[in-house]
Amino acid sequence: MEFVVVVPTIRQDREGFRETISAIEASFTLPTDFRVLDGVGGKVAALNRAYDDVLMQTSAPVYVTLDDDFVPPVGWQDKVARALELFEGVGVVCPWPGDSAVWLDYVGADSCEQWASREGLRHRFLKPWRHIPGCLLAFRRESAVAMGKMPESQRRYDIYEDCWRGRMAFKLGWRSMYVEAGECKFMDYSDSDEYLAEKADAIDQSRLEAGKVLAQFGLGDPFSWRLRRFAARVLGRTKPAANTSREALEKRR
Repeated sequence: MEFVVVVPTIRQDREGFRETISAIEASFTLPTDFRVLDGVGGKVAALNRAYDDVLMQTSAPVYVTLDDDFVPPVGWQDKVARALELFEGVGVVCPWPGDSAVWLDYVGADSCEQWASREGLRHRFLKPWRHIPGCLLAFRRESAVAMGKMPESQRRYDIYEDCWRGRMAFKLGWRSMYVEAGECKFMDYSDSDEYLAEKADAIDQSRLEAGKVLAQFGLGDPFSWRLRRFAARVLGRTKPAANTSREALEKRR
């Protein structure tokens, strides 16, 4: 099974970047067309360009978008390919990153069903309307094509693109799942304070707009979720949302 893997990035000149890209390449075990894309204009804009310039120009059955600081384990492609062979209704697959408290917080363990096994492949499906964080999203080509492009904001960082893609896949009838594949790693580029401040500001702005963007495409939170949050506010039981940002994950490591 052939893969095409794209990594949108603006970190090409950072110390450790080439080593990370080499580690990603070393994880490939199946034929792979690997593209490192200029992330100018933001991740969403870069992925929309890749939709036209990569996805629509390839016949590879698996289309992968990968963050520039995430290194999957060697052999992850074999697990993804097997999942797509075994489960015709699956459109999005990701290697399970790990069982530590930090990883469980990052993926949102309550978003997943219980572990199961089929023909030796350990896997866990996501619950309806949940999504996989965008560290690595391996799409069945048909599902990626059907989802189309994402709405662009011109910000470098948006918090809605992973949710948008996960919910759109579900809306179109595709399921998402994790597969057990081995240890995954995040790479630390020691980003500058200026870079992190700009990122945090963009994310804060995106958070204010995310609900509107999702609702525009019929991907907003289900009514039952909104009702529970409203009830919690009325009863004074609202708790701060868990911080599952990449920065929080890195600080907890």
